[in-house]
Amino acid sequence: MTREAARPDESTLNRLPSTPLADTPDIVFSFSELKYLFECPYQFKLRFLYGFDSPLQKELGYGKSLHDVMAEVHKSAVKGDIVDTTEVEALVDRHLHAPFAPEPLKEQLRNAAIRSVHRYLRENGSRLALTEHSEQPVDVHLTPGVTVSGRIDLIRRIDTGEQSIVDFKSKDAPRLTLSPAINCISTLRGTRN
Repeated sequence: MTREAARPDESTLNRLPSTPLADTPDIVFSFSELKYLFECPYQFKLRFLYGFDSPLQKELGYGKSLHDVMAEVHKSAVKGDIVDTTEVEALVDRHLHAPFAPEPLKEQLRNAAIRSVHRYLRENGSRLALTEHSEQPVDVHLTPGVTVSGRIDLIRRIDTGEQSIVDFKSKDAPRLTLSPAINCISTLRGTRN
């Protein structure tokens, strides 16, 4: 026969109050990290939690180089100095950095960047004077301890007096888009259409 152990009276026990091991953690995501999280959570896990990254591409650096050219164009516009087409090659040469590209590919990338910047100036040159901010830092505090941090490529005035956010992607011609920042925030808050 087995005997059931006697249980102590709960009211007489001196219990320790439960306390968390740490305060609310501070987690900071970039908009790019959130983009990976929403597109493919497993890829996010591999990249940002386990440290795996995609293999190096010979074209690595091209997108950032083009982005840096656009940032200089817009920062100059904020100061009232509008870049013209005679400055494009010097801009590209100053910013193009493709360390893994062999010379023939580097020349192709240079020519592609020059064409992209010329096209951008041709299509958007008249709006450069409307530029209000370039590479504007932004932090969005979603909940206590969770912040999304990044930069907005371009903020410009539009005809209605409102401001528009422009996001540049090197795979496409620079264009006016709904900012990934707004998409990410809307998704996190459950308000995305």
